[in-house]
Amino acid sequence: MATTLSTNAQELNTHRWNNRVLLIFAENDNDPTFTEQLKELNSDIEGLKERKLIVYQIFPSHYKTGYAHSNETIKPDESIFKKYSTPSDPFKAVLIGLDGGVKYEKSGLLKNKVLFAIIDGMPMRKAELNNN
Repeated sequence: MATTLSTNAQELNTHRWNNRVLLIFAENDNDPTFTEQLKELNSDIEGLKERKLIVYQIFPSHYKTGYAHSNETIKPDESIFKKYSTPSDPFKAVLIGLDGGVKYEKSGLLKNKVLFAIIDGMPMRKAELNNN
């Protein structure tokens, strides 16, 4: 499932080779799974930072970055939501690797344990761990 990330949202491309990106899709920030996902991510901020993970909260008409409801300025954009969301899934998480490819997609809550296992199994993450 390693397709190349190509979207009109140039901001995502700025992370290539520097950060992994977790895209969190919801219809709005009151979605219960969305709220639970943010709580889950906030429970291990150090683990996210260690894995160079940037989070984008993506809604139908805008997106923002960060792990909290009001962490960053809201930016108008519909292209990311249209490209990666699925109408039948009110909530979705998409993990983008350092190379810009989609590494994992999940409808429903993504636990940190699972997220970290996926990232830690990636060849580039293994190289990072070996170099430390």
